[in-house]
Amino acid sequence: MTLEGVFETMSTMIERRSEAKKTCTVTFTNTGETIECPKHTNLRELAIQNDLELYNGLAKYTNCEGMGLCGTCTVEVKPHDAVAPKGAKEKFRFLQLKGNLRLSCQCTILGDIEVTKLPG
Repeated sequence: MTLEGVFETMSTMIERRSEAKKTCTVTFTNTGETIECPKHTNLRELAIQNDLELYNGLAKYTNCEGMGLCGTCTVEVKPHDAVAPKGAKEKFRFLQLKGNLRLSCQCTILGDIEVTKLPG
């Protein structure tokens, strides 16, 4: 391969990388609402900015405001690999956060997801 061929291949790879998906689609199954957001957006902040309810009952007023302490913003996220892995605060809650359950305040969006707020 010539030097020109190498540069052509590299520029093609760089173009493809810049074309990588930069936005994600989040579907809130309870309301049927779909929102586009930048990759690495916090799920709780996205819901609040779009007036989507994350809290049940009095937890709307008595939550920890995104500190990962109360567990009242728990949602089911599918697929689980389209969000950042569970951090220390979520791993500590291993009995409460089984399977695809996540704290929305600790959840960073990396791809297209479906979010379901469970009752209770």
